[in-house]
This record gives sequence, structure tokens and C-alpha cells, in this order.
Amino acid sequence: MTRRLLFLLSWIPFSLTAAPSLIVHGGKIVTVDKDFRIVTAMAVDGERIVATGGDAEVLQLKDGNTKVIDLKGRMVLPGLMDSSGRGHA
Repeated sequence: MTRRLLFLLSWIPFSLTAAPSLIVHGGKIVTVDKDFRIVTAMAVDGERIVATGGDAEVLQLKDGNTKVIDLKGRMVLPGLMDSSGRGHA
């Protein structure tokens, strides 16, 4: 029984089992989801975005080790990379 439980728990995404390392909130965060939503908060763990949404819901994910940054109304845009391979002179 314990083995089955451990196996099932191993399938839970990391973001549900540990607090994020960084939360930014209080701004406008442009997502690149299918609707290009604009949210007010984002949680990051390592190099992965683990949650986006409203300030209250995302701030609930923090613990004592989470760095929290208040954007004070500023905007966060995704860093998109051009992989076309064309060089510019």
C-alpha cells in the first residue's frame, strides 16, 4: 500500500508539492497562452513558470524561502527568441 501511495505521489507536479522560489505580483503580466491573457501575478520555480493568476491566489503558494517582488504596476513581457537562424550585419 505504501509503495502504491508513493508511486501515485510521484506523479503530482512539483509545483503542487513545494513552494515556488519567486513570485512577482502587482503588475501586468502578459502570458503566451492561447488567449494571451494578462494576469497580475506569476510564480516561478527554478526556470519554470509554475502558476499565473491573481495576486491573492498566487501569493498563497509562497513560503518563508520564496522571494516576492511587487511590480508596482509595471509590466512583464515574455522573452521570445527568434530561432530563424538569420544573422544581422
